[in-house]
Amino acid sequence: MKSRKLRLVAAGITLAVCCAAVDVRAGGPADLLPTPKSIKVTGGEMPLTAKSRIVATDPKLKPLAAILSDEIWMITDLKLAPATGKAKPGDIVLKINPKLRADADIVAVQKKDGKQQVVRTRDLAHMIAAGGTAVVEGWDYRAVCEGTATLLQAVTWKNGKWFLPKMQIKDWPHAGYTGTMIDCARQWIPPGCIKFTIEACRFWKIRYVQLHFSDNHAYTFGSKIFPKLGNRNMRISQGIIARCYTQEEMRDLEAYAVARGVTLVPELETPGHYGAMARSRPDLFNGPGCMPMASEKLYEALDKLMGEMCSIFKTSPFFHIGCDEANIYGIGKTPKEKEYMKKHTLPGDPHPLNDAWQVYIMHVIRMKKLCQKYGKIAIAWEGLASDKRVKDDIIIMTWYHRKFAAEMERDGWNVITVPWFTGPIPTWNMYYANDHIYKRTTNVLGAQRPMWQMSEFSMLQGYVPVLCERQERTWGPDNDWGDEGKYRERMARSTERMFKVAAPVRVVTEGGKILGVSDGLKGWIAYSGALTVKLAAPVPTGGKIHYTLDGTEPTPQSPVYTKPLKMEQTFRLNAALFHDGRMLGSCNRVKYEWRDIAGWITEYQVAGPYTKDNLPGTKLFDIPFEPETNGKVEWKPWKGGGTSPGLITFGNIHGDNRCAYLRAQIWSPKAQNAMLLAASDDGVKAWLNGKEVHANNAVRPYNEGHDVVKVSLKQGWNQLMLKITQDNGGWGAMVRVVAADGNKFEGLKIKAE
Repeated sequence: MKSRKLRLVAAGITLAVCCAAVDVRAGGPADLLPTPKSIKVTGGEMPLTAKSRIVATDPKLKPLAAILSDEIWMITDLKLAPATGKAKPGDIVLKINPKLRADADIVAVQKKDGKQQVVRTRDLAHMIAAGGTAVVEGWDYRAVCEGTATLLQAVTWKNGKWFLPKMQIKDWPHAGYTGTMIDCARQWIPPGCIKFTIEACRFWKIRYVQLHFSDNHAYTFGSKIFPKLGNRNMRISQGIIARCYTQEEMRDLEAYAVARGVTLVPELETPGHYGAMARSRPDLFNGPGCMPMASEKLYEALDKLMGEMCSIFKTSPFFHIGCDEANIYGIGKTPKEKEYMKKHTLPGDPHPLNDAWQVYIMHVIRMKKLCQKYGKIAIAWEGLASDKRVKDDIIIMTWYHRKFAAEMERDGWNVITVPWFTGPIPTWNMYYANDHIYKRTTNVLGAQRPMWQMSEFSMLQGYVPVLCERQERTWGPDNDWGDEGKYRERMARSTERMFKVAAPVRVVTEGGKILGVSDGLKGWIAYSGALTVKLAAPVPTGGKIHYTLDGTEPTPQSPVYTKPLKMEQTFRLNAALFHDGRMLGSCNRVKYEWRDIAGWITEYQVAGPYTKDNLPGTKLFDIPFEPETNGKVEWKPWKGGGTSPGLITFGNIHGDNRCAYLRAQIWSPKAQNAMLLAASDDGVKAWLNGKEVHANNAVRPYNEGHDVVKVSLKQGWNQLMLKITQDNGGWGAMVRVVAADGNKFEGLKIKAE
């Protein structure tokens, strides 16, 4: 029997990828995440072989059988054929059983009396019985999906064979809403990246993915009724400007999610965070600080827009109406707005609307009625007009203020916790809302982890891989983490297996110098030098890795990976595994930003700060302090790091009206001319071998440009000293040594002495 390993497509050689200590074949009951409510391992094994099949007992389950076949293929190299009819030993059997019940009540949303309502139910459960066959039985299609996700994690390798442990599992979500949120309105999140998130959510039984389509920076739901929306989107964090998803792309995402038991929840942010919509259609959406809530034209437009969204995202019982951080107090000033206010009254109030707050309450009422019109129940952020008269048929996401969470419980609202602060994860659970702990009798529908402002790279490499962390105590709030170190190892094994089915191509780099990640929002990996990039994947026979280096999505027509890539430039690598022209799982994506750091001085000795009579840096520039007069000086070492290793900032001696000194030695293999490129914040004076060679008494940021200083170096070590002055604000410097013609200085050495 051939050993199961990750193989390099080009040559069949084995590569160690990501976490070398993680056994990618690990699985079994001990690694199930989230932990099932009930599990009994009966002993023995059910072998999985090339003759095993996936039997769909209901035609509705055929899409799931095909998906599960691919996933098991990626894990085991065994292609289990989807089938119908009578099961045989070694088969996996999928069943829908609407009579199946959980052993405890679940707070969820279900359609009752013609509308979506918050209920307590014992639906949603699934069971697994693995013996001669492995039967996965669920209350509905999604419950069967959740059972098969457990099965994927339970598949185990031992003695050259794959098998399922003989076991019995009964499981259900503690509450109906387990979710995550993707911010589609700050940076461009490609549909393929959303698919990766859907795959990860399926693997860990996260039931909902909220799509934040609109905000101040961008609007991204492609409307055919209002085609101008999204035509004035802006960037954030130097990221890729978000564009509108086409309706074809969104229908494809909806179908992709539904087939995997995941539900997409659309969000249209109202009445605040409206900037992108207001720029595109000011006649409809621009108001004084928020949307023009006292305008009938607004609600006519929102009605049409919500209708478009709901025609695509048909399976979601929820629609998110936003209501975060709305600056409402400019509303109600104009004659037209006052006329609107006269025509409307709040429930139980005989008087017309009399201020902006009441207009906001009416806005929430109108929005939740629009949700009901389209068969949805409204969700809103905790910033909504939380008047008791609007609390029925609306669910609040409590995510920031502990006091607000307590008020929601006191007043009987339905809530989903979306905590900004969780405290120690091993003790957190879905009832914790920023240090407020909800009672178990409160209608808490579950918990959600939001993603704000991140790039596609941060999402894929950092955010999505840890979704299972909170999910463990959302699916089961009383699940015991046990020893945290061992639990983290369990998470690492689970995450590795998730990647094998969700984004199977792994990226391995050698050589170069990795400088770090640009920041948490961009997620770009900065490097210098020459980088060797290798791609690896669990490859079925005939499988190929296709890739692109310009950020476009790989297709069967994209280059085929055959050998390691040699890179010395900025690139956006997207890579996916294909078989017979069909992508398996989704695309892996990284961005490497090349930085030329050759010649940067990355270590100094530092002296200071020096001050006199609170004079500004411009006045201190020509005042000689001890380093200039050979007085008594205490020099302290400094060494650069991170993505800009040549940048020194004086964080530990920060303040205004002062200066500091730097010194380092430069080695030249021969006597020759050279240049110093000196960027400073603020002024800079330089001495080489005791002689002043440069002075610029500037007030500027270091990234405004650099001074070019022509110098003559002697053979051997040359002493460089710099004086950096500070008026106010930022304070730092970057100095680079280059050859006289501006090219790389060959044979350069630098030390901090």
